[in-house]
Amino acid sequence: MEYITGAKNQKYSLFAYVDKYISSFPSLSVKYICLKNITIRVLCYTENIIPLLKQQFTYTLRDTSSKYDATIVVWHEAEPRYFLAQFAAQFDPRKNIELRLDNVLFKNFYIRIRENRSSSSVFAEIDENAGKISIYNFANNTYYLGLKSFASEDIIKWGHLFVQQLYKICATPTTHLVHGAVIGIENIGILLCARGGGGKSTLTVNALLNGFDYVSDDFLVLQKENNYLYASPIYSIITLSPKMYAAMYDKFDGKFISNNSRLDKYVFNIAAYHKQFKDTYSIKMCMSLSICQIEEPEIYACNIGPAATRLIHSTISQNADNYNTATVKKLTEFIKSLPCYQFNLCPDIEKNTQYLRNFLISQKGE
Repeated sequence: MEYITGAKNQKYSLFAYVDKYISSFPSLSVKYICLKNITIRVLCYTENIIPLLKQQFTYTLRDTSSKYDATIVVWHEAEPRYFLAQFAAQFDPRKNIELRLDNVLFKNFYIRIRENRSSSSVFAEIDENAGKISIYNFANNTYYLGLKSFASEDIIKWGHLFVQQLYKICATPTTHLVHGAVIGIENIGILLCARGGGGKSTLTVNALLNGFDYVSDDFLVLQKENNYLYASPIYSIITLSPKMYAAMYDKFDGKFISNNSRLDKYVFNIAAYHKQFKDTYSIKMCMSLSICQIEEPEIYACNIGPAATRLIHSTISQNADNYNTATVKKLTEFIKSLPCYQFNLCPDIEKNTQYLRNFLISQKGE
């Protein structure tokens, strides 16, 4: 169910209510997620979140920081339905047929609050079935997250931890969180663009195991600076299908965390490979991936269309930003000047990795 309110006093009374609500919790730990040029303070009103932070943000997590740009407030919400009732009362449901409390509590268990029809105006979401409360105060860059369960398998059901919050925090004029992968050799970075199941994670992880520089196999931050594009890591986790994990088993040194949301891949912590992580990695090209039944892999130049479509569609669909044309325009501007290649992958993952290595080495002299 969706409710639209243009009354700012209702919105800010909700923020005040949430601040008062969470202040009643006794324990508080403070952590910092330090991305390149963006630092996020995490106020933890439950110790249950700390192991998850250490699992997923091993590379970027800090205990202290001299400054921060945004705040994420997280707490354990045992009864989202109770919070939903209190939340709905802030908006006087008697006057709004869209927000009938009996319907919310006994049928839908979901509510989204926005200022207008714009996709970027949502400032609150409560999902009883998922056990998640998300509230966004864009005015002071504070993002609230109440969770019913902190089990790794429940967290991963709706993606990487804090990814929705980080997506909003990183949406500055010069930076953006994207769903893609970046690897490279000697500062020749490739932005790999593929939808789920397109071979992106397998190629990225096998490249990592073969000594490539690494930024991410899933979510990363892109930054445009002086007409150059750079990528920076966020998470220390990767995903592999059981088949690909078996193929890499002898040389892979990751720690199993949980299954992914679709139960078709494993999620691993890869802190053992932090020495290969690159903080501000220069992107030199885009590469669109396709899995093909061919004997030998092949790479050839093409237009930016397929890679841009896959990168942008995957990014906005993963973050429920489908109707935000400003995001589409911005990401298009980020990558439009990059040379683009099509990489047709063969079934042999080692052949693919070696072929990519040879291709990148050949680019060094150009």
